[in-house]
Amino acid sequence: PERVALFEKDRYVIISPHTLADLDYESEQLHHCVRIYGNMVSSGYTKVYFLREKAEMEKPYGTIEIRKGKLMQLKGKYNSKVNVKAQEFVLKWANMMGITINSDDIAV
Repeated sequence: PERVALFEKDRYVIISPHTLADLDYESEQLHHCVRIYGNMVSSGYTKVYFLREKAEMEKPYGTIEIRKGKLMQLKGKYNSKVNVKAQEFVLKWANMMGITINSDDIAV
């Protein structure tokens, strides 16, 4: 299915995964553990979103975890922090959505 942006501005976009295979691909490409979140996402316990650069919508760039209205994680490749511009973008989205930040992954 075509990716629909939940939020976009400047060079970034936030999209939702469609299937558990999307979580597997994200994990494989970014070398982190989001693939193990499948059951928590399916049950509604947590939500996962993908951060992308608009120019490369299918290329994983960052992964966002939201639980109970709080941003718990924003992870880049190998669990690194994403760059400051990307952090600012996610912070704008979170503020717009009423999501509080509960992570040091956003340091802006």
